[in-house]
Amino acid sequence: MEFLIRKKRSKQKVAHYWNGADSYCRMWSTGGMRQSLYAVHAESSRLPICMMCKSVYDDMNPAPQTNDLPITAGICPCGGKLQTSEWETKDKYKGRSTCKSCGRTEFKEFKKQNGETI
Repeated sequence: MEFLIRKKRSKQKVAHYWNGADSYCRMWSTGGMRQSLYAVHAESSRLPICMMCKSVYDDMNPAPQTNDLPITAGICPCGGKLQTSEWETKDKYKGRSTCKSCGRTEFKEFKKQNGETI
């Protein structure tokens, strides 16, 4: 992956994904950036990626679905941090784990018998 970055270091705010002819956000070809001020680099120099470029790239390259992998031992398959919540109904204990990174949610139910979890 190549990146389009401003040449002047003090003016560098974001890096744009570069496909060889245009930026993914199309600002290069539509006149949204002055072409003489930018250069193509092999690395993003730890700059944040342009939001429009990232959105277009993500639409073109969707992340693989990992719904078949369970959330186990408090770890999501994506490696994200989990937020858990539990509540009690008349005959069941219910729980929910939600990943803060990918938004994946899993529900769990436990039956109660005489006030104990089965």
